[in-house]
Amino acid sequence: MKITQTKNGWLVEPETVSEKAHLRYLLTALAAHAPQGTLLTDSGPSHAAAPASRAEAPTRESLAHGSSPYWFLRIVRGVVAFFLIGRAAETFNFQRYQHMNQTEAMAGFMIGFVAVVILSLFFWGLKSLIDFLHIRKHGCPHPGLTKWWNL
Repeated sequence: MKITQTKNGWLVEPETVSEKAHLRYLLTALAAHAPQGTLLTDSGPSHAAAPASRAEAPTRESLAHGSSPYWFLRIVRGVVAFFLIGRAAETFNFQRYQHMNQTEAMAGFMIGFVAVVILSLFFWGLKSLIDFLHIRKHGCPHPGLTKWWNL
């Protein structure tokens, strides 16, 4: 991001898409809030009170399940975790391979192992998607997904 000073103020030029999105978020956040604290002018601090912020009515989004629009993706992530744990337990249960010949046992193990890998990638990919969407909207990762294993 390039920041330069001009005669009229500061010029901010974002260079990437994520910088543009972050700058857009900051500008809308600044526009939504009333100024707080002491206003500074050329003659010194102004002790005029800042305008009172208006009370916001609850929106439809804030009244949604869990106050989070990401609840559906988190439920899908939980279902994927359930299948991942079940598939991993079934794949790594080596007693089930004892009655098979070597070719069948190896094929069954490899199919199960590939399924575990695909489900693992889908599980962690959903976390990345939820964090990406939350960062795009709020500027920070989702607070409910602080660890990779959280649902």
